[in-house]
Amino acid sequence: MSRIISGMHILCALVFCLFSFSYLYFYQSDVLAVAQHVASDGKTYYIPFVYDLIITIILLLLQICVFKISKLYLRFHWLTYLPSLLILTFITDVPPSITEGIGLGVWIWVFPLTLAIIAFAIYLARNYQEIEPLQKEALIMSNLLWMNIIPIGICLTLMGFISSNDLEFHKQAHIERLILQGEYEKAYDMTFQLAKDNQSALMLRSYALWLGNQLGERLFEHPIYGTSKMLAPGRDSIKTYLLPEEPLKRRVRLNVEYVLCRKLIDRDLKSFSFVLHKYYPQDVKLQKHYREALALDNDMTSHCDSLWRDSVTEVSLSRFKFLLAGEDSAKMCKSPIRINKNLIPHPSRLKLKEQFGNTYWYYYYKLED
Repeated sequence: MSRIISGMHILCALVFCLFSFSYLYFYQSDVLAVAQHVASDGKTYYIPFVYDLIITIILLLLQICVFKISKLYLRFHWLTYLPSLLILTFITDVPPSITEGIGLGVWIWVFPLTLAIIAFAIYLARNYQEIEPLQKEALIMSNLLWMNIIPIGICLTLMGFISSNDLEFHKQAHIERLILQGEYEKAYDMTFQLAKDNQSALMLRSYALWLGNQLGERLFEHPIYGTSKMLAPGRDSIKTYLLPEEPLKRRVRLNVEYVLCRKLIDRDLKSFSFVLHKYYPQDVKLQKHYREALALDNDMTSHCDSLWRDSVTEVSLSRFKFLLAGEDSAKMCKSPIRINKNLIPHPSRLKLKEQFGNTYWYYYYKLED
């Protein structure tokens, strides 16, 4: 019988440890990194595997202490895991508003109250255990095992509902961690998993591209919603959790790449051309969207810029104009961004999206869906 009890204890501990570590490492590491970043004012950094393993070990040691004190070794053995699960729930209940300051919230009374209820339940279970009859059964089929495993599973499930489960918060925290780790391409790709109404998506996407020296090359390859003000944190719901905000604000305001892209997002080709000619290095080849915008500006103003003139881009622009306005493409110079998409023939609209959906022209003429 003692072998069955020991086996049950080992299986319960195994389930608890595997779930706790997996839960921390695969689901909560990013938000715990945010919590530590805020708590330490950015002076320390969360190391997922190491810290998740340490937390799991500490929680298991706490369970062992509770078990040694309560001596609940039969059907109420699962109660010895509740203090550890309570602490795990508490530390992983990280709200998106944590950047405004760390506070206990409802935990200031929920935690001690729940702990008191657990202590009382353990006391009652300890008294019942003294009169509980023992039964001889195979471990895997025994009621003893499943009467402990099932409650632990239920408690783990409840913890998942109570703790931090804001997917947008998790995704943004993960994107920022990828940026800090230098994985700019992965961070860029993951920004498309954010919701369309996520105000920080454009900021994170542009920053990942800028760090990878591809801001003017790829920024308009996907639809952009909003204005250039969304490139920097500090407005509306645009904020960072791990990235320092002030340096990013300063970079958006002063860096020539960012200034050029701000003008392009606002469809201000005149200012774009001015900044480009005054501040952009003349010995550097223009990135794709800069070439497209410059060709469009030259075409609309009948100006010939010999410094960065690109014949391939000009031919592509002519093709784009023909698909957009047909034989009346010359009229586009007079009203550049007032195009009624419904008046464009359906075959032309499909070709425009297929051939030019990743160009600045497609964005400039407001052809996004």
